[in-house]
Amino acid sequence: MFGNIDCQLFRLIHEGLKNPLFDFLMPFFSNPFPHWKVLSGIIWAGFLVFGPRRWRLILLFLAIAIGVSDFLSSQVIKEIVRRPRPFGGETFSFPSSHAVNFFCGSTFLFLHNRRLWPLFIVGFFVGLSRVYLGSHYPFDVLGGIAIGVVLAFVTLVVKRAVAGKMPPRLRRLFPPPEERPNRQRYPTHLDARPLG
Repeated sequence: MFGNIDCQLFRLIHEGLKNPLFDFLMPFFSNPFPHWKVLSGIIWAGFLVFGPRRWRLILLFLAIAIGVSDFLSSQVIKEIVRRPRPFGGETFSFPSSHAVNFFCGSTFLFLHNRRLWPLFIVGFFVGLSRVYLGSHYPFDVLGGIAIGVVLAFVTLVVKRAVAGKMPPRLRRLFPPPEERPNRQRYPTHLDARPLG
């Protein structure tokens, strides 16, 4: 049942949405340009060294999260499920590593800064491009999104646990994100006590 729905959705996206604009844009969302991973690593290292200190720990765990998500999706889950790609190939289809990695990283960042929500719009087109280009079935992408989001929350829990146990020297190098100061509580008439 689910397989038939997946195949129908695949044909709807892969064939039904065909148009010159998507033919131009979708390859960009799947693979923006040659060596884009190297450039992303350089930008990440630049922010880690020269960016705000309170983001160092976040960026460090971001790299760990994406590394773990890529390994789990590509080397573990795909080898267990072993679902063929729509048009065959040497690697397996479920889950979409693009979806796992992108939503793991973007969800982790969003949990630290809600203003980064546009990342999810980019993630939608990344996932759509994998189906449009015939690399994955829709359920491969949806499963990848779910796995990525779960891994992001797991990484957040681990980061908070590690941050609470870091020695002082590491805390100076990787200070945890600043917490919002508690709002001052003003006395009300309920706090008044009778005089004398």
